[in-house]
Amino acid sequence: MKNNNSLEHYLLSVISGKTKGFKATLIRWLLGCLEIIYYLLLKGRQLLTRPQRLPVPVISVGNIITGGTGKTPTVIWLAQRLQQSGWKPAILTRGYKGKYQQSGLIFTGEDLEVLSPEAVGDEPYLLAEVLAGVPIVVGQDRLRMANKALQERPEISVFILDDGFQYCRLWRDLDIVLIDALNPFSNNHLIPRGLLREPVTALKRAGMIFLTRTEQVDPEQVDLIIRRLQNLNLKAPFLKVEANQCYFRSLSDKQAIIPNGHLMHELVAVLTAIGNPEQFYQTVERTKATIKYFQPFPDHYYWTADDIREIVNSLTDLGLNVLIVTGKDAVKLQQFAAEFVKAGIQCYICELEFTVNDLMADRIINNVMSKGRK
Repeated sequence: MKNNNSLEHYLLSVISGKTKGFKATLIRWLLGCLEIIYYLLLKGRQLLTRPQRLPVPVISVGNIITGGTGKTPTVIWLAQRLQQSGWKPAILTRGYKGKYQQSGLIFTGEDLEVLSPEAVGDEPYLLAEVLAGVPIVVGQDRLRMANKALQERPEISVFILDDGFQYCRLWRDLDIVLIDALNPFSNNHLIPRGLLREPVTALKRAGMIFLTRTEQVDPEQVDLIIRRLQNLNLKAPFLKVEANQCYFRSLSDKQAIIPNGHLMHELVAVLTAIGNPEQFYQTVERTKATIKYFQPFPDHYYWTADDIREIVNSLTDLGLNVLIVTGKDAVKLQQFAAEFVKAGIQCYICELEFTVNDLMADRIINNVMSKGRK
């Protein structure tokens, strides 16, 4: 797995231009040719696909760049806001790498005793844990699964389409697009020459843009990003999403809340398998903990018993007894909680809350919901 990580880091270094030389130049040229093919296929699919409407509103949460931008916490925030307003939301998600990705599955947190992250996907599992009673609708064909969910659960009054900005089969009443202030447009190239899923001009479709991780960027840089976004989309409001201080929960006892200052100056290890591991590293670093071990794995990676044994041995050799992971990591590491306890390692889940201009967001969302189906 370390070899895969090394290859991924090398390719990222090549496409960013940090790696120089003839070999890197040749790779960039080849990736540029593939970028053209990707663009033609993308445009062809968009031109040939006519989005279909559902009998209830659909709000999408997505982005234009690969990697983590904070979609999962935004989906959670949106579902909770809708619940507070009396709506009955359901989450539409692909369930990436889950066993039900093809066949589809509808479940809630009450069903988690007989399900696993490997079955439904790590993010859907986490959503069901956090959003009590909210139906999680998993399946690659999200249009088919949405119609099936409405048949089985007619009380659903709104769908939240997770990672849906590029899902052109389904009509959205509102597209919320997340832009990471730390890396808003990558290198302005499409996959695989860059990290963009679509050209930045696609942002003209956005109904609302959330600018995330603004607290980690100079205000002048944030203003430059906003000005570029305004040139791309004059109508969509821009809401700054600011992360509050994180808190910790124990993997072996998730009800136990550990104050932020508990790990100040503590020697810790960081393990994660998310789309933006460097961002998580920086989050832990801001807690004033001292990171002595950092091991990122590919996004959505499922650890094996051999992986955990190797990680435990590494931490033991380094004399580290504190391990920090994300909530998405925790649902997959839960089965190994006893192994960490046995080795004398405290595994903590880092929870990061964020704030949004709720009045502005509520006004837009309520306006979308009040229109209903015409």
